[in-house]
Amino acid sequence: MAEINEKVVKLQSAIESSSFEGIVLTQQKNVSWLVNGRSFINTATEKSVAVILVTDTSLVLFVNNIEKERLVDEEFDMIFDQIEVYPWHTPGQLDQLIAKHSRGKHIAGEEAFENQLLHLRTVMTDKDIEELRDLAKQTAQAIEQAAFEIVQGDSEYQIAGRLMRSCLNREVEPVVSLAAVDERVFLRRHPLPTSRRLKDYAMLVVCGRRNGKVVSVSRLVHFGQPAEIIKQRHQAVITIDARLIEATVTGTSFREIFVKMQAAYAACGFKDEWELHHQGGLSGYNTREVLLLPDNQNSIVQLGQVYAWNPSIAGVKSEDTILVGENGPEVLSYTGDYPMEAVQTADRTLIYRPSILIR
Repeated sequence: MAEINEKVVKLQSAIESSSFEGIVLTQQKNVSWLVNGRSFINTATEKSVAVILVTDTSLVLFVNNIEKERLVDEEFDMIFDQIEVYPWHTPGQLDQLIAKHSRGKHIAGEEAFENQLLHLRTVMTDKDIEELRDLAKQTAQAIEQAAFEIVQGDSEYQIAGRLMRSCLNREVEPVVSLAAVDERVFLRRHPLPTSRRLKDYAMLVVCGRRNGKVVSVSRLVHFGQPAEIIKQRHQAVITIDARLIEATVTGTSFREIFVKMQAAYAACGFKDEWELHHQGGLSGYNTREVLLLPDNQNSIVQLGQVYAWNPSIAGVKSEDTILVGENGPEVLSYTGDYPMEAVQTADRTLIYRPSILIR
């Protein structure tokens, strides 16, 4: 409860610093951030199943009669000043109830607080970090279990199914579950699963969510020794990933990281490969809250943020979720169960990246 109150206080402080007297939260990423719970029914929706009005003095929850008891009893671990319930068959009452509580007040929608909400969602509290450590480790365990269990002849759908089951068994929602086998690992950067069946090589990708927070992990598996081209490209991509991780320290601008990313691709012999897929970016309550883009002059790495870089070269990819800590970047999605390779950084320290699992 104290943790949620801390978030309420921070949001109320943002309101007090503005020209508004309150804000209506309707997006699940913002509602989940505030209540530290699930605010959806359909896992793919961006809208919250409930609405919260936050003013400088009060919290009002608006919810239909289907969801009220479940949300209050199971999901929303906080005390509201008032709960307004409307019948599911008269959804128009929601706007009327919000209007009633907003009368005489200057109330904003989320778009007016977009920058403040982004900051609040992505600079994690101590409890957020504690929960993210567990989420990232559980998600990594899930994808690695799937990587150890897949068999030759599995379809990409079956591989994705193993991955999703492994996540759900750990109370992780696999909001993204991708799988590619053999030639599709070289052809597709976002490989939605198909009926193609595994011969030798597979890439697994997952974005795992719990209570709104999201982490991202990718792993590679090969039956028998990979071809030399795969080994060479994998060495290049983990080197690029290590350079991105190394650069993710407090005070570094996205522009600086982008330049270092380009230089890393060039140094590894793949100068223009970065143009074929995004490189990841700031995580939080979306799979990516802010992408690494060349024209982003404003984003600065901050203490307590979480990042997921995902450099790729045709046939290989490297991706984990990292925390910006006081002592530098920390890989959260590490289990100790997967083969790893050491990459030496500019100051001769080592960053360990996942190897290709040989089965």
